[in-house]
Amino acid sequence: MKKTNILLLLMLVFVSATFSQLTPLKNTNQLNNSSTSESCGFDHMHDMLLSSNADYRQRTEDFNNFMKSYNAPKSGATYVVPVVVHVMHKGEAVGTGSNISEVDINQGILQLNERFRKIPGSLGDGNGVDVDIEFALAVRDPNGNCTNGIVRVDMTGNSTYMNFGVRAQTSNGITDAALKATSRWNTLEYYNIYLVSEIDDNECGFGIQGYAYFASAHGQSYDGMVQLGCKFAQSGNTTLTHELGHAMNLYHTFEGDNNGNSCPSNTNCSSQGDRCCDTPPHIRSASNCVTGTNSCDGGSSKELFIHNYMDYSSDACQSEFTADQKARANAAISVTRASYLAANGNMSLVPPSTAGVDFSVSSSVVCLGSPVTFYDESTCIPNTYQNGGWPNISFLWTFDDGVNTPITSTDQNPTINFAQAGSYDVTLQITNGSGTTSLTKPGFVSVANGVQSSTCQNTSSNTGNFGYAISKVVFNTMSATSSSGTNGGWQDLTCSKNTQVTQGQNYNLEVTVNAGNSGLGLQFRVYIDYNDDGAYTAGELVLSNSITDNTSQTFTTSVNIPLTSTTGQLLRLRAISDGGTLASGCESPLLVGDVEDYGVYINPSGVPPVADFSGSPTTLCEGNTVSFTDLSTNTPTSWSWTFAGGTPSSSTAQNP
Repeated sequence: MKKTNILLLLMLVFVSATFSQLTPLKNTNQLNNSSTSESCGFDHMHDMLLSSNADYRQRTEDFNNFMKSYNAPKSGATYVVPVVVHVMHKGEAVGTGSNISEVDINQGILQLNERFRKIPGSLGDGNGVDVDIEFALAVRDPNGNCTNGIVRVDMTGNSTYMNFGVRAQTSNGITDAALKATSRWNTLEYYNIYLVSEIDDNECGFGIQGYAYFASAHGQSYDGMVQLGCKFAQSGNTTLTHELGHAMNLYHTFEGDNNGNSCPSNTNCSSQGDRCCDTPPHIRSASNCVTGTNSCDGGSSKELFIHNYMDYSSDACQSEFTADQKARANAAISVTRASYLAANGNMSLVPPSTAGVDFSVSSSVVCLGSPVTFYDESTCIPNTYQNGGWPNISFLWTFDDGVNTPITSTDQNPTINFAQAGSYDVTLQITNGSGTTSLTKPGFVSVANGVQSSTCQNTSSNTGNFGYAISKVVFNTMSATSSSGTNGGWQDLTCSKNTQVTQGQNYNLEVTVNAGNSGLGLQFRVYIDYNDDGAYTAGELVLSNSITDNTSQTFTTSVNIPLTSTTGQLLRLRAISDGGTLASGCESPLLVGDVEDYGVYINPSGVPPVADFSGSPTTLCEGNTVSFTDLSTNTPTSWSWTFAGGTPSSSTAQNP
């Protein structure tokens, strides 16, 4: 008994000592932030071209000299850049591994535009400015045919790429030139984005996240941006925004800091540093949200640069461009990259045919009184996922619950706040220069009366870029991605990320988790609050597991919805992880916790399915094949497809 008491005392002392070391973070040896750093390959690639390519060097110098006397126009014009995304995959099926889905690519474009346009309520709604630049996937390919702006390239025949990806700062991987020679669209008409499996053999993890060249590369074979594909659609990830800042002639805000070893020179802010006088000279951040004062300018607050997309601060604190950065970017697109613009005759965003109408919704179940956004996903229609409008293209949405006066909208991507609970049929009609097409999806969205408040809202003692996090949760039709390196404490996403299921049916659950290198390991659990009591008990646990440090792993399971579960009400699915041992129940606070609540709306057994599907490709030559994917809700058990004029003319497969 005496030995037991001594052992217990030692355990308590150890636990107390561990937590004392963790507070504050800057004194801890338990968590390692810097070793999970992310960086950009721009400086290395840009400097190599400056030294080896006289034309690139001259165009860069000319632009910088031009900016000394440039007066930004006051017209308020919005510039739209046509992009093509090359998915350089390793032979996986679409939507798997490096062959990321079209949905994820569209999500990446949406988030990019939210940041460049400083959309209120989005992750881009910081203290900076609206840059007035948007990006849209091309709808017309170089041959004049309809396209979704995505090119998929199977790289299995290239052993170097399969083993190492593309090289940036090492000798591991294929060269940038070899990558772009494999797939390229006219660099005068399209901005080419390459999504790769890894850079410098980093296995799509930390290290170099991407790179791009200045607009000095416009029209050249080497122009274009390269990014890790696994990070493209992650909510909160700013790599895409950062690299396209470089493509629009933005330097790092710490330009000239001698690789983080000294303060940049700043006797003339228009010709030194990042050449933006509204960003202070500073030493680069180390993938974190540093606090305190800036030693490079006499002690201004570090708040003046850590929120800038062009710093190396953590994704979690980046949310802004400055007015001077906007001026450089606007000059780059309106002068150097002017051939991208429709006003100058570029047809890349002009539809060559009628729309193949399709649409999605930010959440298939809506909390009454909460806004929900519908997204136009039609083929042959350009979309920046904003609502600026397109010449000669009009939209008409109708939302009908069969009881009240239908709601209508003429926005391309409307946000609706439903005043009445119920099930709504949704119709989208699109008219362009080639004609009018439409699509109706019955019962497409359900409006619920709200969600039970959780009796447990876990908090975390430490949040930030520590490498311990849940990075993806997929359940039935709901898919949510977040940073693989940043744990954010508790997030309530029930009204914005959810799915509908049916009692007695089975549904796939997929969870991806990541562990840093601070000697903690990671444990996680997933619960569904079936009885809607706001608590999470052992009987509601649907998945749990653990991983060791320096690993990332995806776990899957099949979840059977109990016949006794609460129906007709939005319930919580809670995914919770922590570094070290994850305490049972609902203890708080966690050490480096990541807690994410999603919504599950359970229909009673016997509810008829709502048919929905997608097809790819949607434009093809006679004799080629199309793959159809069943997207129906409420768990159909049999299928009957009809293909007028096709071979075969019908099918009973789920995904023919």
